[in-house]
Amino acid sequence: MKFKVYVEDLFFWVNVGQGYNDFAWLALVGAKLYSNQKNPNANYLPCFLEYKYIETDMYVPPHPRTKIYNLFKEPDSPIIKIQIRKGVVPLSYEQEIWYDQAYGKLRNIMKLDFSLIMQASKIPVRQDPIYKVQIQYNMFNEIKYEFSAAQYPAIQEIELRNDDEQLGTFVNFRGSKELPLGSITYQFIAYVKPDKQEDDGQRQKVILDTRNIQASVLTTPSNPISTADIQKKIKDNYKSPEQQLKQLDLLENKVEKEPQQLCPYNFKKIWTIIEKNADGILKLDNLEPNLIERVGDFLDNNLNKLYEVFYQYTQLYDQDMEKKDEIAITFQDIMHFLKFYGLVQDSSSLFEFVQFYDTKELRTGDIEDTLKATVKFAEFIVIIIKLAQYRKTINLVDVESQEHLIRQIVEKILYVNEMEDQFNEFQKHMKYNHVLTNYIRENQAKFQGTFISRLRVSSDQSYKIKCHIKREEIKQQIQDAGYKGDNLDGIMDQCYDELFQEEQRFQGFEGLFYYEYLQVMQWLAIRLVQNNDDQEENQNEEMPLEKMIERLDYLIEQIDI
Repeated sequence: MKFKVYVEDLFFWVNVGQGYNDFAWLALVGAKLYSNQKNPNANYLPCFLEYKYIETDMYVPPHPRTKIYNLFKEPDSPIIKIQIRKGVVPLSYEQEIWYDQAYGKLRNIMKLDFSLIMQASKIPVRQDPIYKVQIQYNMFNEIKYEFSAAQYPAIQEIELRNDDEQLGTFVNFRGSKELPLGSITYQFIAYVKPDKQEDDGQRQKVILDTRNIQASVLTTPSNPISTADIQKKIKDNYKSPEQQLKQLDLLENKVEKEPQQLCPYNFKKIWTIIEKNADGILKLDNLEPNLIERVGDFLDNNLNKLYEVFYQYTQLYDQDMEKKDEIAITFQDIMHFLKFYGLVQDSSSLFEFVQFYDTKELRTGDIEDTLKATVKFAEFIVIIIKLAQYRKTINLVDVESQEHLIRQIVEKILYVNEMEDQFNEFQKHMKYNHVLTNYIRENQAKFQGTFISRLRVSSDQSYKIKCHIKREEIKQQIQDAGYKGDNLDGIMDQCYDELFQEEQRFQGFEGLFYYEYLQVMQWLAIRLVQNNDDQEENQNEEMPLEKMIERLDYLIEQIDI
């Protein structure tokens, strides 16, 4: 589906695909397109969205977290209006509510409104019924790290009241409940006094037959759906054509890649490997008494999810993926992992930990060492434990044990990994798209060569410790490759803004690691490399993967000359 989207005084055609994203996403897309035309260096935010109601001149604001497909289907082509936040101008009440529901504290909250309409003459007055709804609730997995499950039990009852509201000969009993996004089943019930008064006066629970009464539930946003179910819809929708199957690889469901099928270890096996190599890189000193016994079950329960984080890096290197025990990542990936998952605050703390961990410079003796795929999963676990020891050492915290710090670190990793909005679109490509990862793997030597080459001529003589590439060094690579435009600074601003700048947690880091460098090269290839045919294309259309790879190949060839 294509929507005509008005953003203030501009309009754009936006392809929303099958409509599996929500209106909050569409508002951000519109705001970004507006930014690109009005001021590429700015970052405009939406504060309201509405659509033109069919065959009328009336505009209606959908709940921003409603999925687009709930309101529109092919061949619908609605008109959308988006409002932009304007500096210090205060938001209206309507805009504040919309913004909170889209991106603020209400973004993962749904409201349930229950209604039970009964004929007044059929209400058993002598039994003095108390009407309720009993719900069975299951919070969506992707938001379980944001809310405490203990506060939202699986079985709940919501009382319905009539508040003296009578609709002619009918009485309307109503009730509502706000919960984190999730799935529910429900049944209407009544607690009534028995016909013969019992000694204990206990009411009896009766399940109401809703075929004979008007019972309904309204969910806002309508029909909430989990990320797992959305990805299942996407997969089911792309089952036939070969070209569509390639698109499926891009959107492949994390749940289907759930590492129950990937991880070849349990924690007992991992710890055996660590103990057998205790004199080498896997050496662990100064563990608190019985630490492994106390934290072993916790790590074992989360090992599959940790392996998923580890596994996303493995696909970028030329290695036999069938040999599970031999699969490895680079120390460049470890440094990116520590940075991206928020385990270190800035470049200074990251490199302090690197020196704490790699005292003999086995992994960081030289920039080439950091790019060798030698870090296996057992060492990945050791690094997590060593990070807990490092935190304990620098903070001199007596109240926080190593066990507590390990749990804290693992929970942070899993929380970030579950939040899809933490990953930019290029990361998602590298995480799920086998066509792209195969290309990067096959051209590993070229990519690593261009990454190293600039560091070799950099005036920064501390590369042996830092091992990251700075923005000015990437800019120089593009100029050396023959770019003659006078707006390279603006292009670099836009690149960093889209990939990294919006994430506040990255602002304390001076440079990029190899995993991020690959993202920047993809972005610059799309932005800088053009041919004559490209001039006729709609710039708002999504670029086919094959064309992006073709441009990336050209850019790397030019840098590598």
